[in-house]
Amino acid sequence: MRRPLRHPFRFISRLIVLKWAWRNRYDLLRWGRFVMRLPSEVRTRDLDELVTEARARIALSVDPRTRYATDLDICGYENGSLMVAAPGQKPIAQIARDVLAGVSGVNDVQVVDNQLPTADTTRTNNRAETPAVAS
Repeated sequence: MRRPLRHPFRFISRLIVLKWAWRNRYDLLRWGRFVMRLPSEVRTRDLDELVTEARARIALSVDPRTRYATDLDICGYENGSLMVAAPGQKPIAQIARDVLAGVSGVNDVQVVDNQLPTADTTRTNNRAETPAVAS
C-alpha cells in the first residue's frame, strides 16, 4: 500500500523542481558560467577578488528585479571595479548598478553594453535597399 502512494509524489516533486529550474534558468546559467571558470581563476586571481565577485553575484540573485534578467551578467572584477554586461538603454542596467553599489568591496560599477541585434534589425539589414517599382 505504501509503494503506490510514493509514485505520484515523486512525479509531482520532479515537476516542481523542473518548474523552479526553468523559471530560474538565466540565473542558473550565470552561476554555471562562474563555476566553470572558477578553477582556472583560483590560480591566477586573488581570493578576495573572487569572494567579492561571488558576493556581487549573490546580490544579483537575491534581488527579484535582477534575478530573472535575461541579458545581465558580471564580466569581471578587478581592484574594486566591477564590470557588468547589460544593455545600456534598458533600465535593468541602472537597477544592476544600484544593487551592486551596496556590495562590500565594490567601489565602482561599469556597465558594458551587450546589446545584441534583434531579429527585427537583422531582418531589415538583410533586406535589399532597392525602391519598390509599381507595375
